[in-house]
Amino acid sequence: MAKKRPSSSAVKHTPGTLREPQQNRVVMTQVTHRSGPLPDPQTLAEYDRVVPGAAERILVMAERQQAHRQNLEAADLQAAVLFAKRGQWMALCITVLAFVVGSSLAFVGQTTVASILFGTVIVAVVGAFLGSKSIAKKAKQGH
Repeated sequence: MAKKRPSSSAVKHTPGTLREPQQNRVVMTQVTHRSGPLPDPQTLAEYDRVVPGAAERILVMAERQQAHRQNLEAADLQAAVLFAKRGQWMALCITVLAFVVGSSLAFVGQTTVASILFGTVIVAVVGAFLGSKSIAKKAKQGH
């Protein structure tokens, strides 16, 4: 008759007689971050493997998006230049008109009103000039 072996739960361990196996665990994590319109070459190759021609389509899409963005930036810059030119021409016209009206008022004897008009125009022009220089200086500094 065979003897029954005691189960492992029935075996009593005395401290120091048996060593508990030590478990060392090493966990490695790799994080990859990409920035830009295109995936990395390996991912691009995987796209092309799954859908033949996908890599070419992705490249064409990125090129079209870049061209579109550049066109928008050029149009925005052109609009800003036209806006600035229009503002300068309007300021010139208003200044000339104010000097003509002020000169006419001074010619007919309304020197006080003419002086107020001349002073207002000069302060406005100088203020606009200094204000635009201040804005341009802040823009260059990145504020």
